[in-house]
Amino acid sequence: MRNQTDEIHPSAEDNYNKKVAALLGVIAKMQQDDNGHARFQSDVHVALSIMENDIIGEIQEGLVDYKGTTVGRYFFHHGDRYGVINEGYEQLSRIAETIQKLNAFSEKVSQKYIEEKIFTWLKNEFICPTKIGDFIPYLLNEVSQAVENTTILVPIANTIVEASFEFCGVTIRSFSKAMVDEMATMFTSMADEISRLNAERFISDFRKKYQGYAVAEIKLVCEPDFASDLAINITARATDLLGIYSGAILMPNVKCTSRIRGCENIATYFTIIKRAGGGLISKNGILDNATAHSWCISQTELTEMKKYGLDIISQITTKKKISDFESTVLNMAFLYSKAAFTSDPMEKLVHMLSALESTLLRNENEPIQQNLAERVAFFITQELIERKEIIKNIKHVYGLRSRYLHHGHSSTDLNEISKFFLRVWMFYVNLVQNSGRFSSKGAFLDAIDDRKLS
Repeated sequence: MRNQTDEIHPSAEDNYNKKVAALLGVIAKMQQDDNGHARFQSDVHVALSIMENDIIGEIQEGLVDYKGTTVGRYFFHHGDRYGVINEGYEQLSRIAETIQKLNAFSEKVSQKYIEEKIFTWLKNEFICPTKIGDFIPYLLNEVSQAVENTTILVPIANTIVEASFEFCGVTIRSFSKAMVDEMATMFTSMADEISRLNAERFISDFRKKYQGYAVAEIKLVCEPDFASDLAINITARATDLLGIYSGAILMPNVKCTSRIRGCENIATYFTIIKRAGGGLISKNGILDNATAHSWCISQTELTEMKKYGLDIISQITTKKKISDFESTVLNMAFLYSKAAFTSDPMEKLVHMLSALESTLLRNENEPIQQNLAERVAFFITQELIERKEIIKNIKHVYGLRSRYLHHGHSSTDLNEISKFFLRVWMFYVNLVQNSGRFSSKGAFLDAIDDRKLS
């Protein structure tokens, strides 16, 4: 039984059924690959070997490009290998992409899932025609069995929170001892006597890595593999915007590492020293100690962050439909957030100027420096002397950026850079707090220009 959200217009359903059926014509019998090149043997340690009797079910073969993207799939029939590859698979992938965008599937399964179902349908139809019927009814049935209520936890590196809070579609909370204890109970109850010791070791290591640190919790109703991918994307957007409030956005040579665990990019080193007397010494550590500290978000700090637009930017990201100006604000926020995740002052400068240009210029034909500098100044302050200082400062950092981009020159002028960072922060906060005031970017710029002429 289909529910209302699964309904697809009959003409669209018929169209996709025909498009998928037409792919039967691109299935081709494949020759066995043998390029004559033997792989050289390396000394890389083999951690695990999978034997033939370890394999359960049918082996699925595929072809990938240099990026790891699937560009072909194969199946066997009567001892011969058949496949959909290259242009044929590109066609299959495009059909899967458009089907995934339909309301019946967009929030439930991934494009990859639909690609796999199209290929499975083609294989079955090739081997035994008309056995499973048209593709869309088959897909709807498969999706209905795959979708389930799922809670995804995505650990966030180097972040500790005193209290849970909602942000950009996720709940950011502490991975508490009670939560890990519950996991430990589930693991040990599922394990037999032989594997129980391994389970206990796993939980012990898990506690050291995750217990007490922040985690993004997301509840989804979709296919489990898609839930994981979707949760990672949602969490990445949330941590990007949260980084704006970390304080690193204002410090020229410090970066925020509060990202999805594994993506924090803290530079480390490991060396092996061979002593003259024959001994060995190993040494490891962190190259950038300034970025290695955890960000502890207390209830007091959270309240302060909300004063500077934390809740507003969160609400914009979770709206089903946003205004033209809210889209401008969100675009500025994501460009601006990139500056929080680098400790190179000049990289921060480049990201911030890019964020300002995307927000404050009407088109590419406008004079950049003068218009941008004046609009920042008139938007964030009413004081004449301060406006003059802001304009002078922005023109100065544009010179620093030009020397950096065109000649590779870095800068030690951290005083002027720090002043600029503070003014961009003031601009961002004012922009977010005024996100509901204007209908469009044009109306926003008109208001600033009118203030200049008043």
